Amino acid sequence: TGNGKNYCYTNKQGRRSCSKANTPTGHFKFERKVSGWRDGDLGLMFAPMYFKGGIAVHGYKSVPTYPASHGCVRIP
Repeated sequence: TGNGKNYCYTNKQGRRSCSKANTPTGHFKFERKVSGWRDGDLGLMFAPMYFKGGIAVHGYKSVPTYPASHGCVRIP
């Protein structure tokens, strides 16, 4: 989940954005699912399932035992 730190990145269209790495709480429905690996603006994700716009539950090669993401929920 999100580590709570501020971060900035430049997306693939060259637009720079800054935000705080938070994972929203509450009840949500998945809005979209992508099969296989996806190279997103913040890195690789396996089979992301998006909720609340651009937040995703997705697979990744390594998943730490502490909050370390930009807001997504990583699963092994």
